[in-house]
Amino acid sequence: MTKNLRDDQPASAFKESAALVRAESLDAWLSTLLAPALARPALLGAWALALEVARLPWRLHEPLLARMRAEWWREALLALHAQTRQEASVAARHGKHETLPPALQLLAGSLAGTARPGGAGESPMGPMAGNGPRHAGQVDAQALAEAIARLALLADTALADAQEAEAFARESFTPLLRALCSCLDATATRALKEEDLQQLATAFGIAFLLRRLPHPRLAMPAPLLPEQAAQPLAGKALDAYGQARRRRWPRRLLPALWPVSLHLHWLQQARQASGFPATPVPAPSQLRRQLRLSALYLRGAL
Repeated sequence: MTKNLRDDQPASAFKESAALVRAESLDAWLSTLLAPALARPALLGAWALALEVARLPWRLHEPLLARMRAEWWREALLALHAQTRQEASVAARHGKHETLPPALQLLAGSLAGTARPGGAGESPMGPMAGNGPRHAGQVDAQALAEAIARLALLADTALADAQEAEAFARESFTPLLRALCSCLDATATRALKEEDLQQLATAFGIAFLLRRLPHPRLAMPAPLLPEQAAQPLAGKALDAYGQARRRRWPRRLLPALWPVSLHLHWLQQARQASGFPATPVPAPSQLRRQLRLSALYLRGAL
């Protein structure tokens, strides 16, 4: 995966970001492997930054520190976006971003100015392999910053009921999916209908929250959301996902969206488990996820 790194994308940052994504979300890591080569660093960096923020409440004992750290990363993200490409490239080569987390080091080049175009043509395998579309790898910094600000609320927020959790999922994961899709094709992302993206994001966000419900946050005595809200939320998520799958999604954006499918596949199985949601439900094995991804890839489906 590192062979398509630009000069302003350090290999060490790529490896550390890949390790974080693989540890925190195997679904995202596997899906990123199926993205166009030039888009993978930006997609991986966006995932790594979002997951780094999302895991803070489970790693820090002080919610204020989690909020402050997430806000610093958000400001750094927007500052990098405001730089010109030449400034970002020079800064990366001379180690001026070395204090940033690996995800932001990896994103530094693609955040500044316009991403370098891809190759003249696409791979014979189609838009999900090889060089991919022109301008692949340009992340929507504003959408990613909005997602980070929302995910940082997990540090000290208790969602009172299913309705509040559903709203949080929609408002947090819609900008995240938009940012992830922009890494693959900004034009196709802008053409998405907002209501379709919100529906898919709501399903993804609910599954994401329910997957973390059995694991208490370090500094919050109150649970993330009431256990009795889990079953109604799971039903809403699966219904929303079923409707979203009937939409026509651009094929080139699917590597950013397949983690949604894998999360909802887990939720479908977890909902039937006797201990759900109080007892952690094991995720499917990597082999089963790879088989499901292969089927989705061959069908070009969500």
